[in-house]
Amino acid sequence: MYRLPFATSIEPDENYLLPFGKGKILKEGKDATIITYGMGSRDSFNAARQIEKATGERIEIIDLRTIIPWIKSLYWNLLKGQEEP
Repeated sequence: MYRLPFATSIEPDENYLLPFGKGKILKEGKDATIITYGMGSRDSFNAARQIEKATGERIEIIDLRTIIPWIKSLYWNLLKGQEEP
């Protein structure tokens, strides 16, 4: 996502490391969860903002960061925390 018009920096510095298999909660929420990765994160923020504005629901966004390895326990625990309709 670097070198794109919406990037916050041109490139990461030399100390940038991406932890494999560890996701990151980008936005806290309690009513629904969007699990995404890569450029989908930006679209997820836009979608969550629209949903929250229209319904008042609070949307959580989780960035997988890497597809493989994928630590399923983190995501299942987060999803279990969501109440069913």
